[in-house]
Amino acid sequence: MKLRETKILDLLREKPGRFIQHDMGKYTMKEANGSDVVVTENGKAEAVLPEHIHMDPLTDTGKLRIDGSRYYLAT
Repeated sequence: MKLRETKILDLLREKPGRFIQHDMGKYTMKEANGSDVVVTENGKAEAVLPEHIHMDPLTDTGKLRIDGSRYYLAT
């Protein structure tokens, strides 16, 4: 799935408690309960996996905040 920064923010806003987990260089969007956020696109279900190139601009502009290894929407 091709992600843009706006799509990442939209998906995080869709449900309260969503966050992005950073683990060993991999970013995975998670539900509040810790399960992976899955999106169906073109009939194929895929986990939402933002890339490093998305994360720096989102944190640098204050749209995401970091808490340990988790990224949340900034309030």
